[in-house]
Amino acid sequence: MDDLKQAYETLGLSENAEKSEVEKRYFLLVRQARARQLRGTEEERRAAEAELEAVNRAYRTIVASAERAEQEELRKSYYGKYKKWSSVVEKIDHFLHYYKYYLLGAAALVLLVGFGVKTYLDRQAEREALAKLPPADLTVSFFGEFYADSGVPSDPKPVEDALLARFPEWKRIAVTVTFVPGEPKTEFDVALLQKSVIALMTEKPDLYIVDRVNFEKLARQGAFRPLDDEIAGRLKPLLPPGVALSETAEGESAPRVYGIDLTGTSLGNVVPLRGKEMIAAVRADARHPDNAVRLIERFLESR
Repeated sequence: MDDLKQAYETLGLSENAEKSEVEKRYFLLVRQARARQLRGTEEERRAAEAELEAVNRAYRTIVASAERAEQEELRKSYYGKYKKWSSVVEKIDHFLHYYKYYLLGAAALVLLVGFGVKTYLDRQAEREALAKLPPADLTVSFFGEFYADSGVPSDPKPVEDALLARFPEWKRIAVTVTFVPGEPKTEFDVALLQKSVIALMTEKPDLYIVDRVNFEKLARQGAFRPLDDEIAGRLKPLLPPGVALSETAEGESAPRVYGIDLTGTSLGNVVPLRGKEMIAAVRADARHPDNAVRLIERFLESR
């Protein structure tokens, strides 16, 4: 308070002077000191400089005091409504103000950890559920523009049940359905396309059911097993013209049969999926190639 009193004395004002009076008096003293700096002697200029410094210091002291008083008034008007709890609320408010980013970071970390734990538990539960199932007699991937009645398919269970009903001698058929947009037009389509690339790298089905675009692309990349022997043997009496599809794979000098077009068979009526074509192709490193050919044979018989 002594500093504040001295500041008012330096400006030649009383302690109850209005803000406007302080402003006017300050600018007047500044102009006078600067005028003496310009026109006075060397000694007068040094005295004017010292006076200007004192005036500036006094003005800053008064302004800072006024700002603190305003802040205190605002604090009382805001926290005063909480009465005896006002100090507690103020401390909590200050804590949240200064540490809000730390709190948000901690909350985000908790959510991230919770999501990770949930994902881990879900995967563990899925593994445990799969461990209780009998080994798959055949794994099938529907890979292409295949739609379910509700739109983009997400649940392979109806497809598995429909196929298994045609093979009562088998205990289990595992199915994945990967929708691959033919012409990506939206960000969602691009995301689906990226997901399909990941599926190709991580999934290893015995049998692919693909549309023509993906058949041609994957056959050229060497993803499929040649079916020349089957075409000349067990499948020969079941094949109408144009059903055996050939492509030239990378590293090959001549086309070979890699796919069987099942579009005209009962496959499209059995599974709850719709597509322009349903071409069957056995994966190059299939674990159950005989069963894959057996499915092709069974649906060729249903033409």
